[in-house]
Amino acid sequence: MSPEKDDVVEWLLSQDEWMQEAALRLLQNSELKKQDYDDLLKFLKQPAGTPVTPRKFPPIVGSASGSKEIRLTAIGPISGIDRLAPTTPLNFGEKPLVVVYGSNGAGKSGYVRILKKASGKANAVALKPNVFAKPAGPKRCTFEYLLDGKPVSNEWDGDGDPVEDFLNLDIFDTPAARLYLESESEATYTPPAVALFEDLVKAAIQLSSRLNDEKEKITSKLPPLPANYTGTKVAGIYTKISPTSTPQDLEKINKWTSEDASALGSLETRLKTEDPAAKAISKRKAKVQIEGLKSALADAAKLFVPEELERRKSLKKDAEAKRAAAVEGAKATVSTSEFEGIGTDTWKAMWSAAKSYSVTSAYPDQTFPVLTDEARCVLCHQSLDESAKARLQAFEHFVVSTLEATANQAEKVWKDTLKNLPVRPSKANLITAIEASGLDAQTWLPKLETEWEKISSALLTLANGEFPEVDLTATNSLVSELTTQAETLEKDAVQLDADAKQFDRKKAELDKTELEAKKWTSEQAKAIADEHARQKTLAQYAVWVGHTSTRGITLRSTAVADKYLTKGYVERFNGELQVLGAGYISVELVKLPARQGKSKYKIQLSGLTTTGSGPNHVLSEGEQRIVSLAAFLADSETNSHKTPFVFDDPISSLDYEFEKACVSRLIELSKTRQVIIFTHRLSLVSMVVDSPDAESEEISIRSYQGVCGQPSTIKPYSGKPDKGLNVLIEKHQKAAKIFEEHGYDAYEPLGRANCSEFRTIVEKSVETVLLDEIVLRFRKSVMTGDKKNNKLSKLLRIQHSDCDLIEEMMTKYSGFMHSHSDDFPIEVPPPDLVAGDLKRMAEWYTDFKKRQIPEKA
Repeated sequence: MSPEKDDVVEWLLSQDEWMQEAALRLLQNSELKKQDYDDLLKFLKQPAGTPVTPRKFPPIVGSASGSKEIRLTAIGPISGIDRLAPTTPLNFGEKPLVVVYGSNGAGKSGYVRILKKASGKANAVALKPNVFAKPAGPKRCTFEYLLDGKPVSNEWDGDGDPVEDFLNLDIFDTPAARLYLESESEATYTPPAVALFEDLVKAAIQLSSRLNDEKEKITSKLPPLPANYTGTKVAGIYTKISPTSTPQDLEKINKWTSEDASALGSLETRLKTEDPAAKAISKRKAKVQIEGLKSALADAAKLFVPEELERRKSLKKDAEAKRAAAVEGAKATVSTSEFEGIGTDTWKAMWSAAKSYSVTSAYPDQTFPVLTDEARCVLCHQSLDESAKARLQAFEHFVVSTLEATANQAEKVWKDTLKNLPVRPSKANLITAIEASGLDAQTWLPKLETEWEKISSALLTLANGEFPEVDLTATNSLVSELTTQAETLEKDAVQLDADAKQFDRKKAELDKTELEAKKWTSEQAKAIADEHARQKTLAQYAVWVGHTSTRGITLRSTAVADKYLTKGYVERFNGELQVLGAGYISVELVKLPARQGKSKYKIQLSGLTTTGSGPNHVLSEGEQRIVSLAAFLADSETNSHKTPFVFDDPISSLDYEFEKACVSRLIELSKTRQVIIFTHRLSLVSMVVDSPDAESEEISIRSYQGVCGQPSTIKPYSGKPDKGLNVLIEKHQKAAKIFEEHGYDAYEPLGRANCSEFRTIVEKSVETVLLDEIVLRFRKSVMTGDKKNNKLSKLLRIQHSDCDLIEEMMTKYSGFMHSHSDDFPIEVPPPDLVAGDLKRMAEWYTDFKKRQIPEKA
């Protein structure tokens, strides 16, 4: 037994029984089905401590069981996909290396897109119909292939699932090339030992998902706790029932005793008595209302006590005396006045208005009064003589004099006493206050209204500047009575506060709620027991889900991948770089941390002096292409499934040296697996066909009349036009028969394809027949022959009639190689006309080959 095998088996034997069973079934059957997962769940759910039965594992390291050998033989018919509408399938022949040549737009990429989609590649794009034509029905493509030597025909739905047999196809194109340089990629070849761990990760994820689905269905039937019990100790236990809840914990909420019932009854009785603390608050609220009634009445009555009235009389007399003094002062100051009333309120109002008018309108920029020669009186607009100017100046002096200021101040003090006099409360307000204070409205409303009627009448007299004498005996008595009422209320409130301290009502309320909550939860005893059991089940599921953790598998997978995969992958990559002539490029393949059992790799530059630059930022396009190709080949060449390699323009952007190395490598690959190359480079076709090591088949595809993917009768490099013409004659005979049996519409697409083929054969005849392959468009050298076979001398056989025939046929059939406007369609000639041209061309081949080279003159 090899050490590698011992490592994997030893690890498996130390794992849970479900994982051992999963590994055994994967090794035996390559995949797990629904019944397998059902059985594995049973192993997972075995009681703790159940003995594990060790398994006997088949060979793991180096095993290649289940590998397939696939050889693609044909693609087609095709319908509803891109512009691909070949009249015949694309047949790959029997040779291991197939080169499919076509110019831009011939349909190469369409075939590659179909293969990528059918093989389920991650970067495959959705297939589209021909966007330049009406929808042609569902997307369909038939694949013909050999599976382990047995022929298989598979009609595939382009919108459906991939073809299972094609899942291991290796396809290299530009998106795949970018994938290796711009992102992390997984190794497509995975040794069985490593693949087993990847499959175990998938199994663990699937089992975890199933366990979680089962877990989600185990729902709680515990009734929700009433909101008024939130915050109780009972609620804390009830809402946190867990697998670790003890019988003692649960008894606190599911058992209701006679002692509990007695305690609840006692609390309910005590709490029914009136709350002293609440009543004390009520008493103080009533006291506030009484004090409001008392204060309003007392504040109004104070205005009519003798002392207050005397004070007000004194202020009024003082204001009148100072005003009289000011008026006398005004008379003395303005002795020239011809009118009485100087200094009175009316006169001062007039003077103030005149001053305001002067400074704002008449003389806005001058000090009032204006006494210049041109000045006029702002009241009468008369010119001012000297006496008038003197009077105005005297008036202004008076207005700003001390006597006037003193009089104004005294008058202000007197008038201030008349402001903010108490206002008699409305009857409605009195009723509201009386009711809020708890007083008897029938008794107190008449009393208060009587006193306020007397007081309000006196206030009106006081506001008019008179000083009434008011009898305050009844008022004072009423104020005293209200004071007594307020004091009584406060005394009662103090006593109630003392009573409240003897009984902690708040605590009693909490205790009552706690007991009520316990009584409610005791009624849910069965639901509590069920919830406790449910929590234990959920905890068990958590343990089972924990046993499906992928971390241990991933760690072991990393170690095994390092041992069996990474070293070989890196070595293969470096080897491919050397074989492809790119060993000088400073790149390296590095392994990244594994995730869920997957080993990922990334290409990066080596020997950098600065960071932040990737291969796609530094290398040329050709270097990027060759590095990506090396990574692809290192990744896929050891695929245990012998499936075809498919390359879409592998030498794109490559120079001549890289191109040669690439072609040599592809020829080498074809010795072990089928290699299919799609290209538009005739130089690649030439290299493959010219190589003595290549056992190859070349196929030409082309486009015509808006459709593409049509296989050509003649090969682009090695195909001889005379042989191609013979094949075309047979095809045309079949088309002519269809014309006879089904008419022109059935014949038209076949005839059009044949005409296009004929045009290609005529064109090929110029190179291979007329010029005897001296110059070929895709060959780098001019072949003039040697002494025994002087090809240049053969050109002497060419006659004007040869040129005329070629020109005639090229012109007649050139329209079938290009698309045309619907306004000027190219009609397909009838079968007999085409047959005649084919016969003329065949006869020309025969005649030209027999023609002798003219002797020198």
